[in-house]
Amino acid sequence: MKKMFFSAAALMIGAVAMAQESPVLVSPSTPTAATAPERAASLFDEGETIANTSQIDQYGTANAIDAFQSGQNQSVVVTQAGESYNNAVLVVQAGDVTDESGTGNTTEVNQFGVNDQATVGQYGDLNTAFVSQSGTGDANKAVIAQGSDSAQQAERNAASIDQSNQSNEALIFQGFDDNNASVAQSGYNNGARVTQDGGPNDGASYPNEIGQNASVAQSGDANIADVAQGLLEDSLVQSAANATVDQSGYGNSANIVQDATSDEPTDFFANNNAAITQTGDGNIADQSQYGDSLFASSEQSGYDNFSGQTQTGGINDLVNVQDGDAGIVFQTQDGYGNVANATQTDGSYSNDLEQIQNGNNNDAIATQSGSNSGVRQEQTYGNGNYSLVDQSASNSTVKNLQQGYNNSSVVDQAGDWNEADVQQIGDWNMSTLDQAGWSNAALVTQFQRQSSIIVQHGSDNQAAVFQQGPADAPLVDPNADSRFWLDPLEAGGPASIPSLEHLTIPSIGYHGNED
Repeated sequence: MKKMFFSAAALMIGAVAMAQESPVLVSPSTPTAATAPERAASLFDEGETIANTSQIDQYGTANAIDAFQSGQNQSVVVTQAGESYNNAVLVVQAGDVTDESGTGNTTEVNQFGVNDQATVGQYGDLNTAFVSQSGTGDANKAVIAQGSDSAQQAERNAASIDQSNQSNEALIFQGFDDNNASVAQSGYNNGARVTQDGGPNDGASYPNEIGQNASVAQSGDANIADVAQGLLEDSLVQSAANATVDQSGYGNSANIVQDATSDEPTDFFANNNAAITQTGDGNIADQSQYGDSLFASSEQSGYDNFSGQTQTGGINDLVNVQDGDAGIVFQTQDGYGNVANATQTDGSYSNDLEQIQNGNNNDAIATQSGSNSGVRQEQTYGNGNYSLVDQSASNSTVKNLQQGYNNSSVVDQAGDWNEADVQQIGDWNMSTLDQAGWSNAALVTQFQRQSSIIVQHGSDNQAAVFQQGPADAPLVDPNADSRFWLDPLEAGGPASIPSLEHLTIPSIGYHGNED
C-alpha cells in the first residue's frame, strides 16, 4: 500500500463555504487510561452516527494508527495508554467533498505516553476534533487541521487540544469562517499556535455568521501562545474575530495578530477583539490589529513584564493594565478616532509607559504610580488630539509631544523630584500642568496661538514657559538641548518577542504506511 502523508500545509482552504448550524464542541473531562474506553462507548451512544464508527485501543510503545473515513456523521475514538511512548495517530475524515459529504464528523484522540504524536484532518463543515495528551508524558505533539483546498468547505468546525506536563506542542489550523478553537496546556516549556483564516463571504457581515473564536489557556512557566487570524493570502474579509490568551506563571509569551492582506481593495477587517491576561513575572504580551472597530486589552500582574499593542484603522480602543514593578507598556495607533488607555499602579516603581498616535481625533490616557518611572506620549500628524497623564510618583518624568490642530494636554503630577516636559507644535493647543510636591520642574514649549497654565504646590519648584507665534514666525526651540526627554522605547521593549521556530509540529504529518 502507498504511504500516507498529511500535514497542516495540505489542509489550506479554497473558495466560498456553505454556512450551516454551529457544531457542538466535544469537550469531555480530561480522560484517563482507565476511563477512555468508556468515554468512547458513550460517544458512540450519544452521537447520531448514521454511517461508520471506529474505536481503536492500543497499549504499549511505538504503536501507530491510521484511520480514514469518507462521508458524514462518522466517529473515531482512539486511545493509546499503558507504559507507552513514541506512539503516533493519524485520523482523516473527508468525502467528495460536497455540501453534505465530509460534514458532521467527530474525532477523539486520547494519549497517555511520552513523545506521542497526533494529527487530525477534517474536510468540510460542522466537524468536531478533540485531542488529549495527558498522564505523565512529555514532549507530545498534536495537530488539528480543518479544511482543504479542494473541499471548498470549512465552516462551523470545532477543535480542542488538551495537554499536560512539559515540552508539548499544539497546532490548530482552521480555514474559512465561523470556527472555534481552544488549547489548554499545563506544565512548562509548552507551545501553542492557533491559525484561523477567513475567506470570501465570511465574518459577521453576513446573516447567521458568528465569526472566528480562538482561546489559549496555559498554566506554568516558559510557555508560548500564538494566535493568528486572517493572515493568509486569500483572507479578503475577516471580521467578528475573537482571540483570548490566559497565562499564569513566569517567563511566558503571548502574541495575537488579527489582520488581513492589504494588497487587495476588498480587504476588510473589523469588529475584532483581542485579550491577553498574564499572571507572574517576566512575561511578554504582544497584540496587533488591522481594520476598524477593533478592541485590544492586556492585563498583567507581576514584575518585569512587557506589553505591546498596535492598531491600524479607525474607531479603535486599546486598554492596558499593569500591576507590578519594572514593567513596560507600549501602545501605537495609526488611524481615526482612536483611544489608548494605559495604567501602571499599586505602588509600583521603575515602570515605563509609551503611547504613540498617528491619526485624527485620538485620545491618550496614562495613569502611573510609584517611583523612578516615566511616561512618554506622542500625537502626530492628526487633528483634535487629547492627552492626559496622571502620575503619582517620585523621581519620575512625563514627556508629551503634540503636532496637529486643536490639541489639548493635561499633566497632573503628585510627588517629589518629578519633571514634566510638554511640547506642542500646531494650532489652538492648550496645556494644563499641575504639580504638587517638592523640587519639581515644569517646562512648556508652544508654537502658534496657544495657551498654558502651570500650577505648582510645594517648595523648591521650577517652571518655564516658551511660546512663539504667529504662524509665519520661525520655529526655534530654545530648550532643544535641555529638554526632559525620555529615552524612546523600542516596539517590543528591551526583551523581544520570542520566535516560534521551535514549533515543528507542521512536519509531523507522516506516521507510517498502510498495510
